[in-house]
Amino acid sequence: NLPAIYLPTLISIQFTIPALILFVVGVTVFLFKRYQNELDKTLFFIIATWFFLPLLAILIVKPTIYDNFRHFLFITPPIFLFAGLGFKFISSKINKKTHSFLLILAILLPGIIAIINLHPYQYIYYNGFIGGVEGAFRRFETDYWYTSYYECTSYINQVSSKNDTILVYGPSHIVEYYARKDLTIIQYNKKHAESQFEESDYAIISSRGNKDLYLLADEQTIYTIEESGATLAVVRKLK
Repeated sequence: NLPAIYLPTLISIQFTIPALILFVVGVTVFLFKRYQNELDKTLFFIIATWFFLPLLAILIVKPTIYDNFRHFLFITPPIFLFAGLGFKFISSKINKKTHSFLLILAILLPGIIAIINLHPYQYIYYNGFIGGVEGAFRRFETDYWYTSYYECTSYINQVSSKNDTILVYGPSHIVEYYARKDLTIIQYNKKHAESQFEESDYAIISSRGNKDLYLLADEQTIYTIEESGATLAVVRKLK
């Protein structure tokens, strides 16, 4: 049920803004050079087909999309080819080395800052067009690989009693890998939810699908994993 424009929207809010600007400039230069017959026809066909044809097919067919656009990473190399062309065009207009250095710094800095600030959740990055991670929260996917479950498990290892049972929404194998050996890990099953709630001492719940808002919402939240204004997961102590 996603709109056809979903994938282009994701691309426009998950790359850094400088990269997107370079891409737009690069595509403009690319088309202009082809119009002026300054670009090899074969090269034009390969690059254009590599990006625009798959994108057009996705818009028309509307295939199943989940976990953002990681299944369509094959169309990202042309984006950077276009961005490189845009960078070459802009840098050709700059004569001073100092200005070139500042240009490179302006292009790289947003990505570098995001990598540092979001660690270890760099892959949840969103740019300023949507208000960063906070603006994308509960509107687009964030921690869809449940990376935050490592921190949740580390916390439970410290506060839980011996032989406690931990109920996990989503991939319980992540928790099993890091949990103390005496803990019992069970994966949430909607059919057996009531009995699972009764036998569990703690629950780890991701914010994916807004499960943290309604799954065991009356229970005490004792730990929250937050990053840049977005809640990634919560730990709840069950009565």
